[in-house]
Amino acid sequence: KLVTYVLNKFTQQHPNNNIKSDKAAMYRVKEACKNAKQELSDVMITQTSITVPYICMGASGPLNLDITVTRNEFESLIRNDITDTINRTREVCKKANLTEEEINAVVMVGGSSRIPLIYRELVAIFGESKIKNNINPDEAIAIGAAIQGSIISGENTDVVLIDSTSLDLGIESLGGVMSTIIKSGSPLPIKKSQTFTTSTENQETAEISIYQGERPLVKDNIKLGSFVLTGIRRAAKGIPQIEVTFEMDANSLLNVTAMDKDTNKSQNILLKPEVGLTPEEIERMKEEAKKHHDKDQEEKALIIAKHDLESKIFTIDKELENIKEKTPELNDKINTYKQETNKILNDNNVKDIKIYTEQSNKGDEIIRELMSLNKTNTNNNTQENTNTNTNSGNNNQEEPKVENPEEDTNK
Repeated sequence: KLVTYVLNKFTQQHPNNNIKSDKAAMYRVKEACKNAKQELSDVMITQTSITVPYICMGASGPLNLDITVTRNEFESLIRNDITDTINRTREVCKKANLTEEEINAVVMVGGSSRIPLIYRELVAIFGESKIKNNINPDEAIAIGAAIQGSIISGENTDVVLIDSTSLDLGIESLGGVMSTIIKSGSPLPIKKSQTFTTSTENQETAEISIYQGERPLVKDNIKLGSFVLTGIRRAAKGIPQIEVTFEMDANSLLNVTAMDKDTNKSQNILLKPEVGLTPEEIERMKEEAKKHHDKDQEEKALIIAKHDLESKIFTIDKELENIKEKTPELNDKINTYKQETNKILNDNNVKDIKIYTEQSNKGDEIIRELMSLNKTNTNNNTQENTNTNTNSGNNNQEEPKVENPEEDTNK
């Protein structure tokens, strides 16, 4: 940003001279800006000059680049970057379930940590006593690498380094929704499980597709692999219980297992997440998730709302199977509801969640009415059976046989 600022200033001074396409000139400008940044990182310096002699040829001879930059101008240029750094710091604390007050120390790492503005912002959050800048920030990463090397070799047993997941890990559920099982930032090793069910009647197989990414829909994330769980016992949809377990070891190897709790049949796959992803690509995925957050949530809510309406029709049909006598009014009510619901589901232009919610509430009313009718029919059938048994006993002139409760208890 400082380079862009300097180039714009030079262009204002010399409109007919463009040095952006001159690689040698650009290299000299970048080096000069780098030195200026280092100078402005000294709390005692409030301004500096960026000077590059004979940067290019002008109409009357060689031109020099000479731009003065104050600390205020420099800090204004990098303000958005500093804000982003502070937001990430807060996010790290949030993911670790720690408040700023619970942090013991903040170690300044990297040359840019010398910039006074960064120091001031961190002091405002954590307090001056917690900011540790007594380590040479250019050497901090090398020191950390040396410590990790000594731990891996077994030379150092006093320090434990914990790695963590970089992105969310989960599976595809109905409608292309990402069901996250392991959240990003989770310490390794880790083991997490969730229980899912079937989406169709008498489903005997289930495809488990594994994804990583920060978006709520799998179409925007990266597919790691998939496998098929077979041997699920035939049953009504929503009855089978399929437990999906994600287990990641300290080497970031991910073992995904799916097991039908009824038959205990299972299948698994071994994966290596993040292979081929650079830190920049991981960062880009996180930024895109933030950028599209609101739109993604709306799309996810719409998918869930549609699935909810489909479930309402399924439940209504199931309840109807147990009702022998249906009044014309009830039939009309149900048919009208189904027609309205199918019209909404088939119209891709209907994206107002309120419409889905209102229709879902109508479905709930019908389901409650049907359940009440089924309960009444069940009670009537029970009463009829009781009367039949009593009359049958009187016709046979026999006393009903009653087992001794004490004998039952002893058994």
